[in-house]
Amino acid sequence: MKNIGKKGLYILLAFSLFLNLWQLDNIKRMDYTQKYIDATFINELRELDNSIKDSYITNEGGYRIILSAVGQCRGVVRHTSYSKKNKELVGTIIELETFLMEYKFNKKSEKKLYELKTYISKLKENPNDIDITKNLYNYILTHK
Repeated sequence: MKNIGKKGLYILLAFSLFLNLWQLDNIKRMDYTQKYIDATFINELRELDNSIKDSYITNEGGYRIILSAVGQCRGVVRHTSYSKKNKELVGTIIELETFLMEYKFNKKSEKKLYELKTYISKLKENPNDIDITKNLYNYILTHK
């Protein structure tokens, strides 16, 4: 009877070790996935920042590239670690997308877009910065 107890204990320990290793593997996968999502968001912010230049803001094809980049940002922002630390980020990206969708091509709005680019450049460097996010949000609201 003692052998069955020891065997049972060994089986329990082996099963426990297996579960711990499985859990560690899942944690590593989640960490990798989170880093991938964060990197995707930064890359799309970079794409948006790079898209706002003379050749893009003055033609329809370039405008679509800008909208695509901001749409991609909006698609992943809720899942980034940045949105957990910076509660203003999701709303700001949504407002940014709305602002850019309502964009009209003219010299006055071209200046707005270049000013907007400075905020986007700062945000892509540090998406956790609440002040930059609030400044971008306020800029969007005052220039609609």
